[in-house]
Amino acid sequence: MRDLQPDNGTISAPSYTTYNADGTTATVNDVGSAIDNLNNQGVKYSHTNSTLPTARRSVPTRRDRPERGREQCG
Repeated sequence: MRDLQPDNGTISAPSYTTYNADGTTATVNDVGSAIDNLNNQGVKYSHTNSTLPTARRSVPTRRDRPERGREQCG
């Protein structure tokens, strides 16, 4: 989120921290880059109020799925 500095009236650029699959973090300054990081690194399943076990693998990203139109019809 943008941060208003009340002492001088300036607005600082936003920053978003995303987590990589290897556990490291990446900080970017725009929503598009944050979403790209999520798409490229995957999103881990988290169970909140769920009886299912926590997943050990990341959810597939776009590059793991077949391209649209290339699926086989049965």
